[in-house]
Amino acid sequence: MVIRLRNVTLILGILMALISLMLFGANFAFFIILTYSILISVGYRFIKTNVDIIPLLTITISFLLYNIIYIILKKADVIDLYSVDWRLEVQLMLPSLLGFLIKGFVRQYQKNY
Repeated sequence: MVIRLRNVTLILGILMALISLMLFGANFAFFIILTYSILISVGYRFIKTNVDIIPLLTITISFLLYNIIYIILKKADVIDLYSVDWRLEVQLMLPSLLGFLIKGFVRQYQKNY
């Protein structure tokens, strides 16, 4: 399951990077999307249990959603989400905290049952 999940997220990340490249050219966002997608797929190799996948999965999902919103807003000329100061907090910190919180709840639930 982890291998399929890694492949799907890597393909989706590369597709987002290619869409960004085709629409906006080789900009800073293209390199971030491509690099993060590759690094996240490498992170799946270090997963030992199914519970450990929860934080990485929340980061992956939020990163893909952030990129979709980035492409929509940039194409509509509303805002460039990769040029704002709070980008790292929204892309990495909040999903990490949420993922580890869910992981803690799942582990506590497993201990009780």
